[in-house]
Amino acid sequence: MHVLFAPPSVQLGAPSSFAITCALLAAGAFALARSSGAVRARRRLRIALPIALAVSIALVGATRARAQGEGEGDGEGQPQADPAAEVIKIKGQRTDVQKQDQQIAITSFGQEQLDQLGVSDVASLQQNVPSLHIGQSGTQAVVTLRGVGINNLSLTGSQGVLVHQDGIALGRPTAVLGAFYDIEAVNALRGPQGTQGGINSTGGWIEINSIKPSEEFQAEADYQIGSYNEHIVRGFINSPIVDEMLMVRVTGRYERHQGYQRGIGRKAVGHRQETLFWDDDDAWDNANNLLARVQARGLLGNFEYHLTGQHAFRKGNGPAQHLLTEPGTLAQTGSNVGLGPAPDDPNTPGIDERLSGLPDDPSTPIDESLNYVRTGLWNRFPRTSTDPRATYRDFPGGQDIEQWFARAFFAYDIDTSPLGPVRAELLWAFNRTRVDVDFDSDLTDADAISVFTNALSDQYSAEFKLRSRDQSPLNWMIGAIWWQEKTDTEAFVDLSGGNSATDFGILNGIETDHLSGFAETTYDLTEAFKLGAGVRWSEDTKDLAATRQNVNLSVDPNSGGSLPPTLEFLPTIRLEEPFQAVTYKAFGRWQLTDQSSLSLSYTTGFKPGGFPLGQDCALSGAGNTGSTDKCASYGAEKVRQVELTSKNYFFDQRMMLNTTLFWTDYDPFQVCFVLGIDFKCEDNGDALVRGFEIEWQVFPTPELSLIGNFNLLDAKIDNFRLADPGEPNQIPGTTIDNPKAGVQQDLSGNPLPRSPKYNLNFVLRYEIDTTTLGLPAWGKVAPQVQYTYQSRTTFREWDTPQYDQRRTHHVNLRISWISQDTRWRAEAFIDNITDLDKRTFVSFGVQGSVQAQYAPPRRAGIKLGYSF
Repeated sequence: MHVLFAPPSVQLGAPSSFAITCALLAAGAFALARSSGAVRARRRLRIALPIALAVSIALVGATRARAQGEGEGDGEGQPQADPAAEVIKIKGQRTDVQKQDQQIAITSFGQEQLDQLGVSDVASLQQNVPSLHIGQSGTQAVVTLRGVGINNLSLTGSQGVLVHQDGIALGRPTAVLGAFYDIEAVNALRGPQGTQGGINSTGGWIEINSIKPSEEFQAEADYQIGSYNEHIVRGFINSPIVDEMLMVRVTGRYERHQGYQRGIGRKAVGHRQETLFWDDDDAWDNANNLLARVQARGLLGNFEYHLTGQHAFRKGNGPAQHLLTEPGTLAQTGSNVGLGPAPDDPNTPGIDERLSGLPDDPSTPIDESLNYVRTGLWNRFPRTSTDPRATYRDFPGGQDIEQWFARAFFAYDIDTSPLGPVRAELLWAFNRTRVDVDFDSDLTDADAISVFTNALSDQYSAEFKLRSRDQSPLNWMIGAIWWQEKTDTEAFVDLSGGNSATDFGILNGIETDHLSGFAETTYDLTEAFKLGAGVRWSEDTKDLAATRQNVNLSVDPNSGGSLPPTLEFLPTIRLEEPFQAVTYKAFGRWQLTDQSSLSLSYTTGFKPGGFPLGQDCALSGAGNTGSTDKCASYGAEKVRQVELTSKNYFFDQRMMLNTTLFWTDYDPFQVCFVLGIDFKCEDNGDALVRGFEIEWQVFPTPELSLIGNFNLLDAKIDNFRLADPGEPNQIPGTTIDNPKAGVQQDLSGNPLPRSPKYNLNFVLRYEIDTTTLGLPAWGKVAPQVQYTYQSRTTFREWDTPQYDQRRTHHVNLRISWISQDTRWRAEAFIDNITDLDKRTFVSFGVQGSVQAQYAPPRRAGIKLGYSF
């Protein structure tokens, strides 16, 4: 931990900077509310904004009065230590600088802050970062910043918000769901990051930077127990082996807990029901997770090396999913394919009769044969639960995810060269992710629609940089990166309870090759004013091979289905397409005072296109009508953004206040959606995102801290026409044709998914010395309360309110203790104290079912730790 001492205050500059910041905040908020036409929003702002500003001014006034009354520093002109105590450094531009010195919007956390907030993975960051929303779809993380993120969760999709681990962009969303620990900094960088290292992103980055090995011996361990039989063990050991030449750090974390969503139904063996009932270990959102990391680092004169190896796995039944549609509705729309006991009506045909009636003509299209099997089956979606923490299924399912990560970093400082003192850096990495998943996709206890998938993804990258070191008015950096990801996956779908006539599989292989060159420079016009610019050329080439396999479609009806299954492979579809772009940025930064700055930037960004994926694309190999359109690529997403950022410390750093106004235009904009096991994308529209964000840290006294953030986000589709794939062919409950089915709708003005308009997060923490409570000098006790408000969140571009998450109020309570010598520490917590059932993602499953996934329920626990 680094202690940050406040520089001497600027007597006239700080109050004037505070006035400028408040003026920017007020002007931006009212301008945005007026432009959005939200009457209710303007009314709320007219009330809330003056109150917020009055409270801020009162806090600052009280703080300043206290400082003047008590005196500042130690009486010899020396300032007091910053109550925040910890310097958070970031690598947003691949160099260690304090976050306040960056011209873009950044939110950063060190390990101590992460523990205080109860943040242990990317998903739990969203309460603490403005404009951030995180959900999960199956094994995939869905990360959204300022309304933009990943929409295409298939292999061919690219993420709008990337997660970087120690400088390496993780291509697969599955790889970012694991817990992190022993972290130097977690940084959320908002806005296009199109001129730096890594691969392209249009919404931003989240960086996870591990603590490097150091020269001092350190060791730490803690143990946590909690609700749902939770057990978490963490620890690290850091030790120098050969002075500075070899330093080693070993980190480990293991977590296990039972699931948050209980199962109702009977287990299926061989995809048929048996009289085996559920137990607690079969609940969803259970965890059996491991993280192990080994690092070695050394300094040899001007040469530095840093090697990292990491292994992690996550095992369980998968995330909590709940069926939002009524089973009866599914049956009435003809979407029911489940098989079960024959109904009382003796005239209803059985499955054998249906199979015996399959068309004999081999030229009959495959999907017509399957539809013939589906038609006329009796209703077999008998039960679902209205409780989001309970669901019917016919077998538990499971997820097994493993990751292997290797990283090598080398740097050499060149003291003399034609370009002056420079630093050369080489970063190489390998990342393998393996996923095995089986799940009951219909979310009922019908023995139907089971999906089994496995995937293996290998990612390689090499990045080279050369940067200036002389700290002259002109600073520069040039670099290049090669990044490649190869993924093979197989999906097997059992539509009708083990009857092979309706089974099929899809085999996919995708290779993505990224190559880019980039350069950045800054120039100090004066001591107070700096200009900067950057440019990047990049090419992403995507190569897809898709094959469908059918299982035993011509089964002999007299065999009783007992013949060995036969496989039929349709012709493989092969597609390859490059996506190229040049992106750039320019900015100016004005250092108003020693503690306040104002930055204006213009940035462009780029995210490559891809191909649709699923059975529709694979079926095109059979020569179906319209097959040429089913695998057609969709284009790249492009963005331009103007951002005004004010970063300030006031009153001897007792108050930090950062504000950001931004205007972002996406043209073209990608809209991707999940329909069953198919992923489809369109790129023929655009979107407009505007908003402002404010973050604060206020320390009225050394014991009291008030930390939080607020954002107003106006993220809307500006121009898009698209048919809703969720509209059934018939109006539910009737035989009347649905006039909206297949008809393009004007989506202009609809909010972007996962972009609530208002987010407010507020943390109040007070540290109390035990002696002030009349107790011995046992250390410090710190109670803490965290409150988060989130307005309505929609999950579909078609703005279907029945699937939205209404506004939420979320409260966490914590109380921690640290011993006088800072070695022992303990904590007790209650998260989600009101036991809120909050939807984090909504998707359309197979056969038109609508499914939601939920954040964890109320949890409580205690933790005890010791530092050696």
